[in-house]
Amino acid sequence: MNNDTGKTSHVEIVQNPDVVEFLKSCSFMREPTGDEVDEIINSFIPVGNFEDENLPENLITINSSSYEAHVRNDIPYTNIGYVKLVTTLLKNNELLELARDKFIDPFRVAKLMDEKETIPFVLPSSNVKYEDCDTTVESFRRALDNFFENTREKKQERNTSLKSTLHWLASYADSNDVDKIVLPKCPYDDCSGENIIVYDIEEAQFCPHCGKRIYATDRLRLYEEVDNFAPSNQGALGRFEKLMRHIYLAHLLRLIRLNNKETSLKVLNDLAIIINGPLAVMGTAAWVHGCLMKIINEINVALRSKGYNDLLIIGIINEGQTIWSYANLIQKHIPKQTILCVSDEFRDKYINCNRQASSTTFGAETYYGQDFIWKTQNDSIMIFDLPYFTKDKSSKNSFKTEKSDYTKYNNLSRTLCLLQDMRSDMDNSSITPLVVSKQYTAISMEPGSKVLDLLSKNLII
Repeated sequence: MNNDTGKTSHVEIVQNPDVVEFLKSCSFMREPTGDEVDEIINSFIPVGNFEDENLPENLITINSSSYEAHVRNDIPYTNIGYVKLVTTLLKNNELLELARDKFIDPFRVAKLMDEKETIPFVLPSSNVKYEDCDTTVESFRRALDNFFENTREKKQERNTSLKSTLHWLASYADSNDVDKIVLPKCPYDDCSGENIIVYDIEEAQFCPHCGKRIYATDRLRLYEEVDNFAPSNQGALGRFEKLMRHIYLAHLLRLIRLNNKETSLKVLNDLAIIINGPLAVMGTAAWVHGCLMKIINEINVALRSKGYNDLLIIGIINEGQTIWSYANLIQKHIPKQTILCVSDEFRDKYINCNRQASSTTFGAETYYGQDFIWKTQNDSIMIFDLPYFTKDKSSKNSFKTEKSDYTKYNNLSRTLCLLQDMRSDMDNSSITPLVVSKQYTAISMEPGSKVLDLLSKNLII
């Protein structure tokens, strides 16, 4: 019997007048034409000579990746989550010397990457329980808290742990002491407890209302994105992976100040931190972005008091972001050596297809950095973020206007100089430090993921 259903079933959809009318009502990102091109070009300003900028000698990159490994092929949807965070310390002069070579020597690259730290996080994902926990969600919560407790710069010193950094971060959000976190509500659905205190201690802690175990990392509320019965929790793993880049930024800043009490400002002045991705924290832990704004501003005030430059933090935006797609769409129209500090008006009109303006500002609850689009002298497009110039967004109207003012960003020229020096021939939209670090960060599909699958299968009882 010849079944032609698959060949003809689409006809009913294509010829349906409601479908045709719906599609005619839709709009999408399109290439600008005519006067619109002139308007866009006029939004970019030329950038001058910045070759003589004083750049920091030390560069730290922060990158991460995640993977969900299958425990059993014959029992579907039984998974373990792996998140890999890699930070690298690179020397500016060594990178410049490497960039001048026509061919990259892999042995020299490996030597440069000696100063790196790899932190693996292993978390229960789908249909997996940890220790004596009853559910996948509770297992995820406990494993996450254990990793924050045990990830320490110095194993014998609790104050160097990620958990202590989380308490320090939360103190900027909650105006509390650094030794305690306040959970707005109990993480258990059958408990109505609110404003529950979790102390910065290693011992187990319990909700005073329901008596069940609570954790400092519950403040991130990542467990809300974990489903006990879902075939995959890759979404929660991906959210955690990206969040860790920003928590680890805070961790580095805190440890630098903790370990260099007399010279921390000098250390910070000679340091650039480069993060893969925008300076933004999405999802249930979005509150972290406001804490980072306050911390960065606090450091900058101290640096300026000593005559130093502002702290140099750069977020590099690659594929996967709407602004990246749009910038590459209009690339051929933009003059070389021009830059755009993206305003809400520009974003709403061009990038977001005439979207109605927000009553607040773009990224009001998530971003701690400003988007820039730069057309380099080499005719490539780079999109990057710089931290906002203020400690908060309390003055909403003025902030919405001032955030797209180039003159507010003291590090703009230094950033362009560094990005120009570190531009990668392998990836025109990125820079050499990130391109180099990616090979150590990515959990590749072949063969890395197979190794993790085998490890999970062999070790889980």
